[in-house]
Parts: sequence; C-alpha cells; structure tokens
Amino acid sequence: MKNHLGFDPLIGSVTSTFFPINVIMLIPMIPVILVKNKKFNEMVNKVQYAGMILLQAFVIMIFQIMLSPFMYSKMIINSFNIMIFSKNQTGIERYMEPFFSIVASPFIILISIFVDLISLPNILLVPEEDFEEKYQRGVEELTPMQLKRVNAVF
Repeated sequence: MKNHLGFDPLIGSVTSTFFPINVIMLIPMIPVILVKNKKFNEMVNKVQYAGMILLQAFVIMIFQIMLSPFMYSKMIINSFNIMIFSKNQTGIERYMEPFFSIVASPFIILISIFVDLISLPNILLVPEEDFEEKYQRGVEELTPMQLKRVNAVF
C-alpha cells in the first residue's frame, strides 16, 4: 500500500491516487469524502490498486507476446551453438538438443509467461513492512529491519 507518512486513514484513497487511476477515482471520490470511514477508504484503495495490478499484468503480457519471437530465436540459436561447440557428444545426441529446442521452446515460453502473470500480484502486494520508507527522514528513524538492510550493504 501507499507510504503511510502522507496517507490519511479516512480519505487517503482519494488524496494519494496517481494519474491513470485518479481520473477513475472521480466516481467514488464523493462517497469516500462524505462517509469518511477507515474500512471504506481501505476498500476503495485496494480496488484501485487491483485495477493497477490488472493494467500492469496486461502491459507485461503484451510485451512478453511481442518479445516471444526473439525469445524463441535466442533459444534456437543457443541450442545450435551448443551443438556446434560441444565436444563430448557424438552421434544422434548431438542433434537432439536443437530438435528438442525447436519443438519445446514455444511451450517453455508460454509457461514462462503464465508463471510471470501468476507471480505478479505476489510481487506487487508485498506487505508494507518489507519495503523501505519512501521518504526517510533520518537514520535514527530506521526500523530494526531497515537498519539491518543498511548495515548488510556495508
């Protein structure tokens, strides 16, 4: 969720909305401001984030589909490269990897796309405790987990 330093628990879903969603937020803005209920505010905030997750998943899927021919070509070229430069394989085994790559690569690419789409919400919905604060005011305000991360770097 949003950084809690500037988040109002009663109307924060309206005030902290970013561009593509803030146009859509014009519709529920009036009820959120009139009701000023923490639970309703959280629900509206989660709905707008779910919309952003769906939008990001759609964009990622389009890019992956556009890049699929390049991924397929790379897999085929790599398998032929291995076939040419492998010294320890002789006979039919040497030609099986390019054949397997030609046949199996489309399925491997599809599985990769589906795994990315399935794991996307888990990446985007990580709890707030696992993120560093967006606007850290000073070292003395670091949580123990953040301090541990900073010290691990040095």
